[in-house]
Amino acid sequence: MIFEDNYKLQIRDTRLNSEVTNKAILGIMEDIAGMHSAKVGFGLTDIPKTNLMWILLDWKLEVKKRVKYGEQVHVKTW
Repeated sequence: MIFEDNYKLQIRDTRLNSEVTNKAILGIMEDIAGMHSAKVGFGLTDIPKTNLMWILLDWKLEVKKRVKYGEQVHVKTW
């Protein structure tokens, strides 16, 4: 199942030139992955009843263009 959502960059996600930071990119992916896991019944609030959770084991990221403060990005997980 693919999960996707839009994310609007906040000031905390940027550096002095208004471009998104590497830390923010990973945080955005973490947030979207958390929403994805919640949607399929394995979110943070589901742990007590399922005794299961998703964890990030590996990731690869290629930045082709850095978005800027106030812009929106479309994020997908699978």
